[in-house]
Amino acid sequence: MKESPYIIQIHHVGGRDGELGEFPRNPNFNEDIVYHIYDPDESCLPQISVISQKRGLNFKLHPYVVDKEEGNIEFQLNHCPCTSSLLPPADYRPEQYSPSALMGDYVYKEAFRPVASISAPSVTLDQLAKREQFTVDFLSVDTQGGEERVFLGAEEQLSNNTIGVLCEVEFHELYKDQPLFGDIHARMRAMGFHFIRFFGREAQVNFFRAGIGFRGEGMQMAADALFLKDPESLEKTARNPKISLIKLAFIALSFGYLEYALDCLRRVVDSSGSFGIDSEKSPVYVGFLENLWKIYQSTPYIPQPSFAELYNVEEAQRRFHPSNPHAWTTFDRDRVIKNYLAKLDVAAFELYISNMLKPDDTEIEALFRVYGIVSVLNTVKEKRIKHATMVVESLKLGSKVDGEFQLRINEELKRLKIV
Repeated sequence: MKESPYIIQIHHVGGRDGELGEFPRNPNFNEDIVYHIYDPDESCLPQISVISQKRGLNFKLHPYVVDKEEGNIEFQLNHCPCTSSLLPPADYRPEQYSPSALMGDYVYKEAFRPVASISAPSVTLDQLAKREQFTVDFLSVDTQGGEERVFLGAEEQLSNNTIGVLCEVEFHELYKDQPLFGDIHARMRAMGFHFIRFFGREAQVNFFRAGIGFRGEGMQMAADALFLKDPESLEKTARNPKISLIKLAFIALSFGYLEYALDCLRRVVDSSGSFGIDSEKSPVYVGFLENLWKIYQSTPYIPQPSFAELYNVEEAQRRFHPSNPHAWTTFDRDRVIKNYLAKLDVAAFELYISNMLKPDDTEIEALFRVYGIVSVLNTVKEKRIKHATMVVESLKLGSKVDGEFQLRINEELKRLKIV
């Protein structure tokens, strides 16, 4: 199983505390993923190993600095070990701090103060990948200002293999000459990645340290930024587009991006709707994705009406008219219903929209439940009920009676002489 080219190789740079970033872990897919964990401080490797074993992960430890070139390099150990870095601390304001319930007032001049240094071997991901014959499918980086250096040593992997990047980014300088979010975003965009969203960190910073009772909001200090390769770009640049697209579909879905995943899958299915992969020799997630695609293909396509379907140009321009402050609620309902339903199988629409309003699991939601993908299940169900309700209420195709919708689609069709 582990020799399959569909095994996903996740690389996390900066693994002390057993931290693996924000990648969603699911025990149902543990055998499908290999985690490569990097940290140059060998004193923290036993802890990483114990934590990873308890999680049931397939993992490999790499006691290196991941950098832009190979050799030996000095690594600064700071008062707070989680701030240790290749880079020296920035010039902080005297009272610059972040409040923390666990660590007290995190005064930067104290926490980031270097207390020792170690000499450690440095590697580039491109060279290590060649030597050890692996791919960098997903790259998670928490290197305290050294992110750009990691990327410079991984340009070949980022161009040809890497499909996702999760990177700690800062909005204010923590280390001298470090890249900030704008720099990271520009590099990722140039390499064909979309910025997806920020995750995790709620770190705030203040330049003035007031006493208790005089504290308000702080400035956003940092976040974890998720980037995913654009499927169209991946088709052109990946060494094996089919394998990369299937991996990207699973990773996108793991973070909750179902439509992103479906966009990937539609690019790899053959004329029979199959991936053309031997299921007995492929990881569990590949079979899961095949089932997902089959359900999608067998389900009627029922979208919400588009903006242009709801509003013609004249109606859209009324938005700013002073006598009509709620312009988005005024459109020619009869025209919209006729045009919308004319594109659909009306019988299938009535049955489908009725089922979409119910709280019971749909077929796709049941699949998510079987595989323990609960967060995605909850999001899909919430959006399903919300959007189905919007269709029925905006077009006035039904109303709630005792908490349940009573549809009157046939009555509307007869009134409009569609049937």
